[in-house]
Amino acid sequence: MRLHYLFLSIIILIFSAGESSFSEESDASTEVHLYKESDRTSFRFVWTKKRATPEEQWGMAIKFQKKKELKKTKKQLEYLVFRWPNSKEAPLAQRVVADILYANGDLEEAFDAYQYLIDNYSSQMKEYNSVLNNQFDIALKIMKKKRMRWLFGGYTTPVRAVKLFEQIIRNGAQWKKAPEAQFLVGKAHEKDKEYELAIVAYSILGFRYPASSFAEEGAWRKIKSLQKLHEINENSPEILDRYLVATTYYLLTYNKGKYNNDVRMLRNELYEIKAKSVFDKANFYAKKADPRHPKAAVLYYKKMMEEYPKSTLVPIAKERIIELEAKIEKREEKNQKKGDKNG
Repeated sequence: MRLHYLFLSIIILIFSAGESSFSEESDASTEVHLYKESDRTSFRFVWTKKRATPEEQWGMAIKFQKKKELKKTKKQLEYLVFRWPNSKEAPLAQRVVADILYANGDLEEAFDAYQYLIDNYSSQMKEYNSVLNNQFDIALKIMKKKRMRWLFGGYTTPVRAVKLFEQIIRNGAQWKKAPEAQFLVGKAHEKDKEYELAIVAYSILGFRYPASSFAEEGAWRKIKSLQKLHEINENSPEILDRYLVATTYYLLTYNKGKYNNDVRMLRNELYEIKAKSVFDKANFYAKKADPRHPKAAVLYYKKMMEEYPKSTLVPIAKERIIELEAKIEKREEKNQKKGDKNG
């Protein structure tokens, strides 16, 4: 707790020192701190010590902070924001409230407190990036946090962090960690076995942040998510096509990527799967007794050879075509002779 006290002491001292400069930096022509709030009351502040002005309320909070009474410090500052939301002290007070919650490990409450600061005081607050950093850290901790540790060591619920990461991206779409936040949205869905949602998240990452160091990793995780979907739905041609397109995209976009060899192997497997699906149709028609079907079989074998010329099945298809065309020719000669005899 000593570390927490030191952390908060530094923050409040910085804010206290910056109080005078805050008003000096404001242009008098655009001053919005009019202190026109009417008296506001709330049951949760019944026992809170109240002062006549936001400056005095801030001073009261500082006194409690010096005594290391952080709970009372937070209450004083919460009342300040509630009673004088338009005061110059309000954004400073809200920041310290959020920092206290963060230091105490009240993660979700701290995230919401930082969000309130962004939503209401973004043009007045200082160190915007540090707020985003704290929100990011909170989301990451919630993503990794184990629940019910007493039950076989506990389990994580990474999907609980998805909304937080998405909010961080909305707060700072061009922030340096926004690509990582988008990547973690996909990873959280993937860990929760929500593969379609993971694929969407990874696709957004590649579209919004193509130059990011996380873009390639996202493209690879998208392939792995499609692989899982394919394993679950082996007979879905639509998923198979998307899977193949994702591997092709990776090889074209990251031709020297770290997963290049793995993706090539996967793509070759998919190539053979696609080729075999056409080959199997040809086999189906080749085994039919109806004399019209061998011609259909020949067409499918030729189609497979045209669409998948590098398939290992091409030599077999060529042999089958020769056999079938010979049968077709014999049947046609036989039918012609029969026709001549009848004629």
